[in-house]
Amino acid sequence: MEKTEFESRLNDIREDIDSVDEAICNMFAVRMSLVELIAHLKKEHGITEMSESRQHEIYDKLKDAAIRSGVSASMMRRIYDLVFNYSIMRQNIIIYESSNEV
Repeated sequence: MEKTEFESRLNDIREDIDSVDEAICNMFAVRMSLVELIAHLKKEHGITEMSESRQHEIYDKLKDAAIRSGVSASMMRRIYDLVFNYSIMRQNIIIYESSNEV
């Protein structure tokens, strides 16, 4: 059975989405590596608190970027709520590892 033009175009777009999804995943991996570097640095200097001001700064930058890109700012906020929660959890694991403070 021969693919229709629609099916062919649909598959091309889906392949593009798959590529973007993989790139997003790779960038989140890079971001988490950087979060871990920050956690190790904080641990070395005895800092245990997470910076709420930095979190708000990122939210503001993302809001501006979303508006410029035509992406929903509220969607970005919800996505980054998850990113921040995971980042904080990961930092806490690193900061408190090998200690009895958890």
